Amino acid sequence: MEFLRGGRPEQVEVRLREDLDARISGRRLDDRLDGMMLVRVPERMRLPGALVEEVRRNSRAWQSGLRAGDVIVAVNQARVRDLAELRGRFPHSEDELALEIRRRGVAYLVPLD
Repeated sequence: MEFLRGGRPEQVEVRLREDLDARISGRRLDDRLDGMMLVRVPERMRLPGALVEEVRRNSRAWQSGLRAGDVIVAVNQARVRDLAELRGRFPHSEDELALEIRRRGVAYLVPLD
């Protein structure tokens, strides 16, 4: 990038990168998670896992029963502490995929086809 500083031209190299441990599309993890966005769980919630920030209506994630506000706490019974750990569980090699979620304090198991 080029710019002027004090009337003199300056040049710097800029690299942009996405912070995949802060926010990630479900589709980047697995096609069965298409249609949802995942983010870090806010500290005020005091829960381990990854927060489902949004779910597009009629997407695969929506049809599986996932909704905005769900917190994913396990993948195939393997607990996840945060979004980075959830991301580390993918790509998923098994055919079956089941997410354990918390919704309004209640635990649910969500199988994904």
